[in-house]
Parts: sequence; structure tokens; C-alpha cells
Amino acid sequence: MVFCIVGIILVTGEVKVKLNDNKIKIAASYWKDQTIAYKDIQSVTYSEDLSIGRRTNGVGSLRLNEGHFNNNLFGDYILYSYTKCKSYIVIKTNSGIFVVNGKSSEDTKKLYEEIIEKLK
Repeated sequence: MVFCIVGIILVTGEVKVKLNDNKIKIAASYWKDQTIAYKDIQSVTYSEDLSIGRRTNGVGSLRLNEGHFNNNLFGDYILYSYTKCKSYIVIKTNSGIFVVNGKSSEDTKKLYEEIIEKLK
């Protein structure tokens, strides 16, 4: 039974990012959901060469990386990502750094552009 549950977690899960009028909502299958108010965002960048570092608390599977991570660039930050996609959106806020991506580089770039448009 335990092996079956672990096997399911390794290959399933979603990260859904919804842009509302005044906030970004990140809903993750196996980690705490986040809400980021646009007014709290200091910067948003797109990266294709980010080293995610190491997971300090969270979930790592064949499909997703979710939770607290640490790397040389940001120190401690929160990551919501699909493992096969190597492009990322870095959102620096008053309360910390959040990194997210879509299932593909194309999805990630589109989401980045939508966030930038909301911030205007």
C-alpha cells in the first residue's frame, strides 16, 4: 500500500498559477498553496539557467519539485516547479522569493508575460 501511494506521488501532481485582479494564486498538489499580492512584488524575472540548489523541506518527485529550497543566488526560497521544464519565473516579494514554472518553457514564458502585464 505504501509503495503504491509513493509511486503515485512520484509521477502525479500539478502546479496551477492563477492571476486575479490583485494577486497571484499558486496551488500545488503536494505543498502549501501561496497567494502573492501584486503590491508586495518587488521584481519578476524570467530565467533559463537557474540552478535550483537543494531542497531543504518539501517534495521532490519525477514530476514536481515543491517546497523550500536553497541556492547560491537566493539563499532560502520557495519553489513550485515541474522537473522537466528548465525555465523559471522568479518573483521577489516583501516576504521572500518564489520561483515557479509551467509544464514547458512556452507555458512558462507565456505566464511570465501575463504577470508582467498584470503588474503594469
